[in-house]
Amino acid sequence: MSADRMGVFWTFLDTDKFDKALRCIASDFQCDALHSTRQTTLLVDVIATGLCEIPAKKSQCLELIKALRDSGASWKQACRSKSSSAVWTATNPEKSKITVPYGTHSALSFTQAWLHQLHEKKGWQDEVSYLHEVLEIYLGEPRSSRTKLAIDEGIVDLWEKLLLATDSHDLTIDTADGPVTAHAQMLKEASPVVRAMLESSMKERQTQRIQLNDTPREAVSLLLEILYTCSSQSEPDYKTVLSALDLAHRWQVQVVVRILGELLEQMITDASFASIAEHAALKGLEALKKACQRFGAESKIIQDQLKKDTLPKVVKEMFHQETAVGAPRKKRKCF
Repeated sequence: MSADRMGVFWTFLDTDKFDKALRCIASDFQCDALHSTRQTTLLVDVIATGLCEIPAKKSQCLELIKALRDSGASWKQACRSKSSSAVWTATNPEKSKITVPYGTHSALSFTQAWLHQLHEKKGWQDEVSYLHEVLEIYLGEPRSSRTKLAIDEGIVDLWEKLLLATDSHDLTIDTADGPVTAHAQMLKEASPVVRAMLESSMKERQTQRIQLNDTPREAVSLLLEILYTCSSQSEPDYKTVLSALDLAHRWQVQVVVRILGELLEQMITDASFASIAEHAALKGLEALKKACQRFGAESKIIQDQLKKDTLPKVVKEMFHQETAVGAPRKKRKCF
């Protein structure tokens, strides 16, 4: 990622556009970059930004920290800064001001330094809780085992040429609005379900055709594009991504399921919420479920829909809205 694009990340971070900063974190993200003037690390900057923010923005900072951790940002990388991080109360800024120099702190030692400063002082409980959550992220595992690598764009171009080389395709997928072709071996390697179809006595082996009359062509094309190139030149809407997710889940193409789940996290809006949340719940996609829960908790429209009981049952259960209905449980004596 270029220095200019890294600068865009910090601009979004410094202007509290945390959702846009999150979108900057890609496979070629320079996790070891230092701020051009402050000489602070990415993790340290995000941790410092979350201090004294409102709860919703603290939550967004925590998501940024998780994303940076998952992308390989080091908790032990040191700053080289002469600046400081400071907090204060609005009622008495001069007397209440507390400062921690960035110095050569790592993200871990910076968090510990702030906890040392705040844990016994009154009025800073929210900040202490936030810092403890930062440490929980440090102690936790990355959200998935999917390792992201930076790949030369020329290699991706070659993969795309293979995808577009229809004269060498030997498998046809009949979709709801026309056929799509691919290499049978590619899908057999990716999907145990497709392998079973093409290596058993099922008709798919004889015809080298798979019937998907309930799936849009765009969704199948998106799945194949991700499978071949781990990218897409199109801008699919959330409905297409959900259809592709349905197919990837049905075919047990787990890596594509994870990629589409991460893509859907960025597509949650008031309009798309119910559909995305329902898919996340039914498919057990925990990271996507948590993203939906965070969005729903902060959206007045979604909270109103919960009160009016207009959301699907599995979505309501994500917010513990469902109450037990039916006959009372039998009383049992336990031995």
